[in-house]
Amino acid sequence: MKHILSHILPSLLLLSPAMMSGATITETLAEIERNNLSLRAAAAENEAAELEMRSDNTLPATSVEYSPFFRSGIDGVASSELVVSQEFDFPTLYASRSRQASLEREALDSKSAVERRDMLLQARETLLKLVLLNRERDILDRRFSDSSMLLEAYKRSLELGKATLLELNRVKLEHEDMKREILQNDADRAALTATLRRLNADRPLDLTGLDYDIPAEDLMVLPGIEAILQADPAVLAAEADVKAARQSVSVARSGWLPSITLGYRRNTEEKESANGFLAGISLQLFGTPAKTRAAKARLNAGMLRLEAARAEAESSIAESIAALQIQTATLATYDLSLMEETLTLYRKSLDAGQISLTTYYTETTLLYDRMLTRVRLEDTIRQTLSRLTANLL
Repeated sequence: MKHILSHILPSLLLLSPAMMSGATITETLAEIERNNLSLRAAAAENEAAELEMRSDNTLPATSVEYSPFFRSGIDGVASSELVVSQEFDFPTLYASRSRQASLEREALDSKSAVERRDMLLQARETLLKLVLLNRERDILDRRFSDSSMLLEAYKRSLELGKATLLELNRVKLEHEDMKREILQNDADRAALTATLRRLNADRPLDLTGLDYDIPAEDLMVLPGIEAILQADPAVLAAEADVKAARQSVSVARSGWLPSITLGYRRNTEEKESANGFLAGISLQLFGTPAKTRAAKARLNAGMLRLEAARAEAESSIAESIAALQIQTATLATYDLSLMEETLTLYRKSLDAGQISLTTYYTETTLLYDRMLTRVRLEDTIRQTLSRLTANLL
């Protein structure tokens, strides 16, 4: 299965070439990524989460306590006590928690990468759909032009008694259908443009001359199955979760280490004073085993999620490759140049009086339908390829 892409992808070089005017799909995707508000918000949230994790691994507040004492018969403070102390965890715990914070930030970044992939995939699929509608519009415009020509020809034939009213009405209905399809095409393109603008933080995009832009050299060097799987952000996120969970087990096991308190104490008694140091430890006699078991359970859950993510990714890749095999084989049965040549020959034959209007109408309708089917199949192939390579965006 690793070598299937090397056979499938070169065949896509036979698909329609990219136009040179206007922004390319890749350039448009880059602009959307820069402006997308969801991605920018996710980055800010990750930064905030990391700062919170870092702050949780700092020393607690320094404690300052002052106690004045009063005694009957003595004006003012008879004696007092001042205690300044600082509590901190066992030193090795700070290094362990710092490592855990780094791993958790890595997990957050991986989850953000999943969101980025899904957003860019949505944007690319929308752009591909827009290209499809543009190509459909080209065919519809040609078909509408033919329909207009046929309508006028049938009107003249009806006046000459060479066509029936039923034939004329059929062409009129076809002409009206073409108008509706063109209007629907306009509406669909406007909706896709609005979707892309929303993804681009409501900023306009230059979609003039938009067309497919998969360069031949990029298709030829596209990584294989393993590279696509290894770049899957969902799998990487699950791996990062496992690393962070494994580190949390280490931190939980270190819970028995004592907390240490150091400080300064000053006591005064009338005119006398005494100074000294304060030292103590706090032992976690309870709770550490339960926390360790909980951390191990989370680790086990993370490993299961990782296994599931890998299986899902492998299955998705296999499905996409199987679909590409069928789709590209089907596309090869559509000879676009033959269709174009046949359309031209039918028009020449009609102009020369070698075929009837009815024959021209029937045969060209079939040809236009085949052309629409072909461009839609090409879009299906590119959409499948887009999903297959979404991890490489």
